[in-house]
Amino acid sequence: MYREQVKGFLIDGNNQTWWSSEGYEKSDEREWIAFWLEDGAQTIDCVELWPRPGAPVQGFPSKYDFHFHNVSSGLWQMIMPSTDQPEPNTPIVLVFPEAVETSGIRIDNLNPDPDAWFQLAEVTACYTG
Repeated sequence: MYREQVKGFLIDGNNQTWWSSEGYEKSDEREWIAFWLEDGAQTIDCVELWPRPGAPVQGFPSKYDFHFHNVSSGLWQMIMPSTDQPEPNTPIVLVFPEAVETSGIRIDNLNPDPDAWFQLAEVTACYTG
Protein backbone atom coordinates (compact mmCIF):
# COMPACT_ATOMS: atom_id res chain seq x y z
CA MET A 1 0.00 0.00 0.00
CA TYR A 2 1.29 3.46 -0.81
CA ARG A 3 1.13 6.60 1.30
CA GLU A 4 -1.49 8.45 -0.79
CA GLN A 5 -3.72 5.39 -1.10
CA VAL A 6 -4.09 4.87 2.64
CA LYS A 7 -3.49 8.28 4.26
CA GLY A 8 -7.25 8.61 4.83
CA PHE A 9 -7.17 5.50 7.01
CA LEU A 10 -5.58 7.61 9.77
CA ILE A 11 -8.76 9.59 10.25
CA ASP A 12 -11.52 7.26 9.01
CA GLY A 13 -12.80 6.34 12.50
CA ASN A 14 -11.87 2.69 11.98
CA ASN A 15 -8.97 1.42 14.10
CA GLN A 16 -8.84 -1.82 12.06
CA THR A 17 -7.51 0.02 8.99
CA TRP A 18 -4.08 1.63 9.00
CA TRP A 19 -1.74 3.98 7.21
CA SER A 20 1.75 2.80 6.30
CA SER A 21 4.73 4.74 5.06
CA GLU A 22 6.66 3.64 2.03
CA GLY A 23 9.83 3.14 4.07
CA TYR A 24 13.16 4.70 3.28
CA GLU A 25 16.61 3.56 2.30
CA LYS A 26 18.88 5.58 4.63
CA SER A 27 18.68 6.23 8.35
CA ASP A 28 19.06 10.01 7.87
CA GLU A 29 15.81 10.21 5.88
CA ARG A 30 12.74 11.13 7.90
CA GLU A 31 9.18 9.99 7.45
CA TRP A 32 6.21 12.10 8.40
CA ILE A 33 2.46 12.27 8.02
CA ALA A 34 0.34 15.41 8.07
CA PHE A 35 -3.41 15.88 7.89
CA TRP A 36 -6.00 18.62 8.25
CA LEU A 37 -8.63 18.52 10.97
CA GLU A 38 -12.03 17.72 9.54
CA ASP A 39 -13.84 20.63 11.22
CA GLY A 40 -11.19 23.26 10.42
CA ALA A 41 -9.36 25.24 13.11
CA GLN A 42 -9.80 23.83 16.61
CA THR A 43 -8.29 24.23 20.05
CA ILE A 44 -6.54 21.00 21.01
CA ASP A 45 -4.18 19.92 23.78
CA CYS A 46 -3.78 16.22 23.08
CA VAL A 47 -3.61 13.58 20.38
CA GLU A 48 -4.75 9.97 20.63
CA LEU A 49 -2.65 7.49 18.64
CA TRP A 50 -3.88 4.00 17.78
CA PRO A 51 -1.20 1.44 16.92
CA ARG A 52 -1.63 -0.76 13.88
CA PRO A 53 -3.70 -3.82 14.83
CA GLY A 54 -1.97 -7.14 15.16
CA ALA A 55 0.35 -8.91 17.50
CA PRO A 56 3.02 -7.88 17.90
CA VAL A 57 2.35 -4.21 17.22
CA GLN A 58 4.02 -3.19 13.98
CA GLY A 59 5.39 0.14 12.82
CA PHE A 60 4.54 2.33 15.82
CA PRO A 61 7.22 5.04 15.97
CA SER A 62 9.52 4.75 18.96
CA LYS A 63 10.54 8.41 18.73
CA TYR A 64 8.68 11.27 17.08
CA ASP A 65 7.97 15.01 17.08
CA PHE A 66 4.51 16.59 16.95
CA HIS A 67 3.81 19.77 14.98
CA PHE A 68 0.63 21.78 14.65
CA HIS A 69 -0.40 24.07 11.81
CA ASN A 70 -0.37 27.55 13.34
CA VAL A 71 -3.60 29.24 12.24
CA SER A 72 -2.12 32.75 12.64
CA SER A 73 1.18 32.26 10.80
CA GLY A 74 0.21 29.46 8.42
CA LEU A 75 3.40 27.58 9.40
CA TRP A 76 4.06 24.24 11.06
CA GLN A 77 5.24 24.71 14.65
CA MET A 78 6.60 22.06 17.01
CA ILE A 79 4.45 21.47 20.07
CA MET A 80 5.99 18.29 21.49
CA PRO A 81 9.57 17.32 20.64
CA SER A 82 11.30 13.95 20.67
CA THR A 83 8.81 11.80 22.51
CA ASP A 84 10.16 8.32 23.29
CA GLN A 85 7.49 5.66 23.23
CA PRO A 86 7.59 1.90 23.65
CA GLU A 87 5.32 -0.05 21.31
CA PRO A 88 1.86 0.11 22.88
CA ASN A 89 -0.79 -2.62 22.80
CA THR A 90 -3.60 -0.10 23.25
CA PRO A 91 -4.18 3.50 22.12
CA ILE A 92 -2.16 6.18 23.87
CA VAL A 93 -3.09 9.80 24.57
CA LEU A 94 -0.29 12.36 24.46
CA VAL A 95 -1.10 15.62 26.26
CA PHE A 96 0.71 18.71 24.96
CA PRO A 97 2.37 21.20 27.32
CA GLU A 98 -0.26 23.78 26.29
CA ALA A 99 -3.41 24.05 24.21
CA VAL A 100 -3.02 25.29 20.61
CA GLU A 101 -5.34 26.63 17.91
CA THR A 102 -4.68 24.52 14.84
CA SER A 103 -6.15 23.27 11.60
CA GLY A 104 -3.65 20.43 11.06
CA ILE A 105 -1.29 17.98 12.74
CA ARG A 106 2.04 16.62 11.54
CA ILE A 107 3.93 13.71 13.11
CA ASP A 108 7.62 13.28 12.25
CA ASN A 109 9.00 9.78 12.76
CA LEU A 110 12.53 10.05 14.18
CA ASN A 111 13.22 6.33 14.23
CA PRO A 112 16.75 5.89 12.83
CA ASP A 113 16.13 2.28 11.74
CA PRO A 114 15.89 2.17 7.93
CA ASP A 115 14.21 -1.25 8.13
CA ALA A 116 11.28 0.13 10.17
CA TRP A 117 8.11 1.42 8.56
CA PHE A 118 5.99 4.18 10.11
CA GLN A 119 2.48 2.79 10.68
CA LEU A 120 -0.56 4.03 12.61
CA ALA A 121 -4.19 2.89 12.65
CA GLU A 122 -5.90 6.07 13.80
CA VAL A 123 -5.06 9.58 15.02
CA THR A 124 -7.56 11.77 16.85
CA ALA A 125 -7.08 15.34 18.01
CA CYS A 126 -8.60 16.03 21.43
CA TYR A 127 -9.10 18.71 24.06
CA THR A 128 -9.07 17.91 27.78
CA GLY A 129 -9.89 21.51 28.63
